Amino acid sequence: MHIYLQQFARILRAGGLAGITDVAVTDAGLRAELTTVTAWVACIADARSVIDYTASLAGAGLRTRTIESHDDCLLRMISRIEARIAALRIGRPPSSPTTALTPMPCWHTPGWPPARPKSDASGTP
Repeated sequence: MHIYLQQFARILRAGGLAGITDVAVTDAGLRAELTTVTAWVACIADARSVIDYTASLAGAGLRTRTIESHDDCLLRMISRIEARIAALRIGRPPSSPTTALTPMPCWHTPGWPPARPKSDASGTP
């Protein structure tokens, strides 16, 4: 991360201000509800500590003026992600142990997208 912050500091005008929005944790770590698989999907569970983040900024020559906590927003975001995952599970066809069929996402489906029909010399498919 240091290289990115160094470049950020390099292009920021002297005395200029910038806002950075990211997820950081306190020294106490994450609350239990922020350590779920959904939190990993939302890039929360691997967040760095506030002290580490601030030290990285200082190491790049940047100064931290304000740190805000928005835990309630993160919890709402995780709830929305979990609701979407639940909806996907409900809409997914069940796997059949007798046929060993497992639904696959379309980006892993062989033959997708279908090939366009080849045209003959007249230009019609």
